[in-house]
Amino acid sequence: MRFRVAPEFPPSPYLVTVPSPQGDMSQHPIPSGRGSIAGRVLLEGRTMHVPDVMADLEYEYKAGAKAGGIGTMLGVPLVRESSPIGVLMLLRRGRSPFTDKQVELAETFADQAAIAIENARLLNELRESLEQQTATSDVLRVISRSPTDIQPVLETISERAEKLCMRRSVAYPLSTANLSVWRRSMA
Repeated sequence: MRFRVAPEFPPSPYLVTVPSPQGDMSQHPIPSGRGSIAGRVLLEGRTMHVPDVMADLEYEYKAGAKAGGIGTMLGVPLVRESSPIGVLMLLRRGRSPFTDKQVELAETFADQAAIAIENARLLNELRESLEQQTATSDVLRVISRSPTDIQPVLETISERAEKLCMRRSVAYPLSTANLSVWRRSMA
């Protein structure tokens, strides 16, 4: 079994990972809606078990399922703060329904995945906040050391802005009563 993590958080409700006829995992945009199992899970925010996708009147991707030999699907929402943020999809070749225990286990996995995604998001927020606080501290330290010399202050602000914004250059205006300068820093 292979897992794929969405490149952005929260995952786009218009991006679902589905198997190609060759069996590899690729990205295909599938809008949330009744036409796909994942779309229904996102719309309704609940587990959807379809024992026979070929008999499902609303399912719009029968050609792909047939090419991949997929007969049974189980979609489980990844929920954060009562809203679905993604879908765990389990696909079976042939028509063989999942048992209640298997559905319950998939729901437990989905709950754990949602917790892991939320923890990763919180850790990223914490890191960003710490970087911002460190940058502010660095600028304040330089200001206190150079109360009359603005050049080191501007250089520190530029360096920290580049790092925080992940940019290679920063340009900013400096205006005083008799001075107007644009500084551009290149990394």
